[in-house]
Amino acid sequence: MSAFSAKVTGNVEMQDENSSKLTVFYTIEVVPATGEGWILHKRYSSFHLIFKELKEKHNFHTINEFNFPPKATFFQDKKDIILERQNSLDKFCEIILQLEPRPVIVEQFFTVDAEAVSLQKKLENATTFSALKIQCFARMLAAKARYKKRQRAHTVHVSSDWRCKQLLVANREELYHMFNTYTDKEAPVIKRKDMALFALNMKIVPRLLSREQCDQLVTDLVSIINEDPLEQDKIEPSEAPLHFEHFLRFLLLFSSQLSVSNENDGQTIATRFNILLQTMDDLGSMHYLGSKKLPLREEALAFDLRVWFMEKHFGPYPVSEFSLGVLKCKPCKENQLCLSQEDAV
Repeated sequence: MSAFSAKVTGNVEMQDENSSKLTVFYTIEVVPATGEGWILHKRYSSFHLIFKELKEKHNFHTINEFNFPPKATFFQDKKDIILERQNSLDKFCEIILQLEPRPVIVEQFFTVDAEAVSLQKKLENATTFSALKIQCFARMLAAKARYKKRQRAHTVHVSSDWRCKQLLVANREELYHMFNTYTDKEAPVIKRKDMALFALNMKIVPRLLSREQCDQLVTDLVSIINEDPLEQDKIEPSEAPLHFEHFLRFLLLFSSQLSVSNENDGQTIATRFNILLQTMDDLGSMHYLGSKKLPLREEALAFDLRVWFMEKHFGPYPVSEFSLGVLKCKPCKENQLCLSQEDAV
């Protein structure tokens, strides 16, 4: 074999085929004087075997004086042992490559044989398997987070934070105007692309979330509506719900999951809803938390947005019973805007 150099550059662990024990392999990068190099993986025992043979069969001063790393003791930290061995074995490789004349066993130690190729394939498969396990674990965590968001989406309604009702009542005219920018009075649904266009025009996308995230929120809302046994007409996957209550629910649903900074973790839905309104407010005509123009808590809770919407949309309407889009409703018992559809009949 022509002249070459070798260096122990790292280590990798692989599970033993016959047990659950992890075996450490030290990575050796071999660089020849000409041509491409190669990588070998050797166990501690392989290094120790060649050290023992060189010491017993050859009289090299540098080998006799070399302090080969000892076997581990019970009380030693595994990571420290591996690192110390790696440094010592790197020095050992440097020493044996300087032996003159170079023993055949040294040449064979750095040669790629069938065993080295087989081990390399096993290590590659083990690495791929570990990566797959990590990916599966990440997908599982994402699925759990998704499930929790869906659970929260089912419970999002104005009673989760009474200040939401203040904002809804104070800005009802502006929200109604926004609602009419993409609605058709006679249609119960809207195409997804029209909803995406509305979110883009209102600067929700891409300032606060991506198109994919916005579409996922619509999917959540559609799923909630379709899972509701009180809903007579189901919504197709390519469509988005279209009436005023669902429009408000979409905004609150989005606000409940909005995260524009790490400081939002402790914020209420109303605080995040406030951020959303500021993003959508081009003319600066809305009222926000802390404004003196917000109705008092009692006034906001007593205001029936259903009745207001029906009278605004269709003119004077009986308060006792009326229909709203595809959902037949009656006034909430506490005169609150019901976004959970608990008062639907």
